[in-house]
Amino acid sequence: MPMSMSSKPGSQNEPDQKPLFFFPQLNPNPVIGVNPSGRVTFLSEGATRALESLGKGASPEVFLPKDMGEILAALKQPERATFRREVTVGDRVFDESICVAPEHGVVGIYATDITERRRTEQTLRESEERFRLLLHQASDAIYVHELDGDRAGRFLEVNESVCRMLGYSREEMLAMEVSDIRAPGSLARMPEIISKLRARGSLVFVTENRTKDGRTLPFEVNVSLFDLQGRTVVLAIARDITERKQAEAELLKYRNHLEELVAARTSELESANRELGAFSYSVSHDLRAPLRAINGFAQALMEDCAAQLDTVGRGYLDRVRAASRRMAELIDHLLNLARIARLPLERKPVNLSELARTIAGELREAEPTRQVELVIQDGMTAQADPVLAGMVLRNLMDNAWKFTGKHPTARIEVGETVRDGEPVWFVRDDGAGFDMAYVDNLFAPFQRLHSTADFAGTGIGLATIQRIVRRHGGRGWIEGAVEKGVTYYFTFAVVNKET
Repeated sequence: MPMSMSSKPGSQNEPDQKPLFFFPQLNPNPVIGVNPSGRVTFLSEGATRALESLGKGASPEVFLPKDMGEILAALKQPERATFRREVTVGDRVFDESICVAPEHGVVGIYATDITERRRTEQTLRESEERFRLLLHQASDAIYVHELDGDRAGRFLEVNESVCRMLGYSREEMLAMEVSDIRAPGSLARMPEIISKLRARGSLVFVTENRTKDGRTLPFEVNVSLFDLQGRTVVLAIARDITERKQAEAELLKYRNHLEELVAARTSELESANRELGAFSYSVSHDLRAPLRAINGFAQALMEDCAAQLDTVGRGYLDRVRAASRRMAELIDHLLNLARIARLPLERKPVNLSELARTIAGELREAEPTRQVELVIQDGMTAQADPVLAGMVLRNLMDNAWKFTGKHPTARIEVGETVRDGEPVWFVRDDGAGFDMAYVDNLFAPFQRLHSTADFAGTGIGLATIQRIVRRHGGRGWIEGAVEKGVTYYFTFAVVNKET
C-alpha cells in the first residue's frame, strides 16, 4: 500500500491528498505528492522502494527538483501547469513529469528511472568521441558520403587528412560532392564503381583526385557500405599512393632497360654460339686430318717396316697410334659437349624408368658375364628433353657400370626421391667411389680421379651431365666414398605440364 504522509483530513494548511489522482497502484515508477508548502505528503510503493535503496535516513525531498519554489508558485494560478525535470537520486537518474493541479491544491511528480538510458547515452558519447579522435588523427584520408537520393555523393563527414591532402577546409568539403574532387578520367568510372559496390558491399580501387590548386594525385580507395539512421552511406578510406606510383614507374623504366640489356646480351651470346659452332667445325676438320695422317703413317710403318724394327720400336709405334686414337676420341667428346649448348630444348613427358631399362639391357648385352644387380624404380617420369635426358641417364649408368667393373659382384640402382618438395632422381653404385675432398674436380672437363689404366674414359661425362641438367633449370650433385661407390643426384626444373 502506498505510504501516506498527509495531515489529518480537513486541515486548511495541508489539504488531504487524493491517491486516485496519482494512480499509484497502476504506476510501477515512483509517484510523489507535494502540498503547497513543499512538503512531501505522498509516496507510492515505487518511490518508497527507490528511497529505501538509498539507506536509512534518506529524505523524500530528494525527489524534488531544485526549482520547486517556482513550481509551487504555479498553484496560485487558476490553470493547471506541467513541468519536465531530471533529478538525481543517489546513483539513479529520474525523468520527472510534474503536474500542478490548483483545483486539488497539490503537485504530482511522476518519475521514470532513466539511469540505464543515460549510461547508454554516455557510452555512445564516449564511443563517438573515440571515433572522432581516430577519424581525425588517422594518416589516411577518411570520408563518408551519401549513396542515394538528391544528396547522392554529398560529403557527410571528412577527416583532417583528406582536407590536408586536397587543400580544402572541412567546411568547403562538406559543401561538396565526391564528383567535385575526381579527375576527369576517374570521373567517368564512377558509375561502374558504384555498381560494383552495390553488388559486393565493399570494393578497393585506384582513382585520381584533384587538389584545390589543380594538381592530380593517385589514391587507393577502400570503400564499404553501411547503414546510417536508415540511409545507406559510403565509408571511404583512401591512401595517397604517389610515391608508390613513382616507384613503379622507376621499376618499369629499369625493367625495360634490363630487357634491352638482356636482348643485347642474348644477341651477343647467339653470335658467340654461332662462332663457337664454326670454330668447333674447324677444329673437327682441321685436327682430324693430321690425326688420321699420324695414325695412317704409323700403321704403314708398322706394316711395311716391321722387319727393321725391334720390339721397342714397335712399342713406340703402338703408343703413337693409341695416342692418336685417344686424341680423336677427346675431340669427339669435346665437340659433343659444345653441341649440347646448341641443341634445341623441347620438354616432353619422359619415362625415365623405361629409358633406364633400355640402357641396362644394352649394358648386359655388351658384358653378359658380369654379375651386376640392376634395380630400377617403376613410374619415374620427368618433363624434360627426351634426347638430353637419355644422355644424362646413359652417361651415369655407363659410369656406374664402368666403376664397378673391378668388383666380382655389383649393384646399380636408378631411383627417385623428394628433396625440399621437388622430385630428385639418382643413380647409385657400390663401385670404386672417390674421396669427397676432390668432388669439385669431377665436373671440370677432362678431370679424372682414376687413371686410364684402371678405368677407360676421357673425363668429360660428368661435365656433359652438368651442362644438360643446368639447361633444364635443375641442379646436380654427387656423393661418394672410396670403395663404397657413388650416388649422383639430379633435378629438372618443375614446369607446368600444359606448357
